[in-house]
Amino acid sequence: MRTCLGALLLLPFTGCYWMIWDPERGDDLDTAVYEASCGDGEIRRIATGQSFGSLADALAAADSVDGFCLGPGDYTVDESLSWDCGECDDQGASFTIIGAGSDRTTIGDASKAFGTDVLLSVGGPALVGRVQLEGATLLNLPLAILADEVEVADLALQTYGSSQPLFSAYAASIVARDLTIQSSMTHGGPFLRIHADGEIHGLTLQDNTMTPGELLEVEGDLAFEGLALVRNTSFSDEIGAVGFESHGELAVQGGQFVDNRLSGPLLRAFQGLTLEDVDITGNDSPMRGQVVVMDVAMVTGGEVAENRSPSAAFELGEEASLVIEGTDFGLGQSANTPCDVSVSFEGDHEARCIGVGLGPDASSTCDFQGCL
Repeated sequence: MRTCLGALLLLPFTGCYWMIWDPERGDDLDTAVYEASCGDGEIRRIATGQSFGSLADALAAADSVDGFCLGPGDYTVDESLSWDCGECDDQGASFTIIGAGSDRTTIGDASKAFGTDVLLSVGGPALVGRVQLEGATLLNLPLAILADEVEVADLALQTYGSSQPLFSAYAASIVARDLTIQSSMTHGGPFLRIHADGEIHGLTLQDNTMTPGELLEVEGDLAFEGLALVRNTSFSDEIGAVGFESHGELAVQGGQFVDNRLSGPLLRAFQGLTLEDVDITGNDSPMRGQVVVMDVAMVTGGEVAENRSPSAAFELGEEASLVIEGTDFGLGQSANTPCDVSVSFEGDHEARCIGVGLGPDASSTCDFQGCL
């Protein structure tokens, strides 16, 4: 269905577009998905249909409120690109890029040499109003966003060796759906850095190799639905590689933390942590516990088994507490090594086991005194 939208609709562009309804997002105008008509290899301004020969040309011509579609195809980017609104009203500015899908639109350069960074930055130097990116694979093209509102969906990111985060967002709020980072390597810095409050629906980090840093580093209150950390490895056991580090209230509903080998903890939470139906299995750390809790944590359901570390599956700081309800900690050889829960005190070289053999369908409350 083709429709024309006025400026009162909360979208970063106006004009006539193709409208496609997505039943998972609802059936009203605020939750519709919009797609301009872009053929193979085409880059067009969404509002007018104006064509551009490259993404660089489109960004150079972008207004303070603008959007572009990229049709199916490969779009080579061999130099850093950026967009900001210049001297405009930052809070009124907005920018959109919509591809044909992460399996159909690729932006970047497959031939980029290891260790050289080509960046795509959107927003800034002050926060712009809104940035939306959907439907593309970014290949050797780290993405940095600085905006009040960030919305991203159906994005895949891959690099052969970057010193920059593959995805970084500094925002007041973020809503993300279906993000994937797979078979990538970085040397310094996290794969993803999110400094915002918001929601992440469907994030997968799989088969990645990392040097010092984190797979995912967040600062802000975030809720994840469907989080997969699978078969990620550290380049060396001697480096300080952390899977997921959170400096805000963190909630994860439904997830798999499976078969990772990192030199540091798989998850380190400095503030409140809630895990619901998250499987943590087959992970190996030569240095710390798999999940390090520094504040209050609640774990409900899921399986926590066959994890190996010098500490425990869950390692508590001396002021932390952990409530467990209906979680399967395994039995016998499927249990965690050396134990299910430990506590470490400042200055200690080793953690002390306080929860051993909790077993299937475990329910317990743990703190520095032990597990009840």
